[in-house]
Amino acid sequence: MENKTVVSIETVIDYIEANLDGKMDLETVAEVVHYSKYHLHRIFTSTVGMTIHDYVLRCQLTEAAKLLVFSDRPIIEVAFICGYESQ
Repeated sequence: MENKTVVSIETVIDYIEANLDGKMDLETVAEVVHYSKYHLHRIFTSTVGMTIHDYVLRCQLTEAAKLLVFSDRPIIEVAFICGYESQ
């Protein structure tokens, strides 16, 4: 059971990191691993140490920071790429 949980969490993390540019809700992410959103929330939080929402926000912020430092894209474009609605 433990190994399956780790694989599921890895799948969730891969999905989140591949889809940072759009709105993401718990129900959509739960469908990826075929868990209820309540169960996914519990196992993700206990495994990763933060909620899915907090993880998504942290990933968006990290990706935005990387793009701002290492690319010549305008701030507004970086914001849209990383899922923000404004600069």
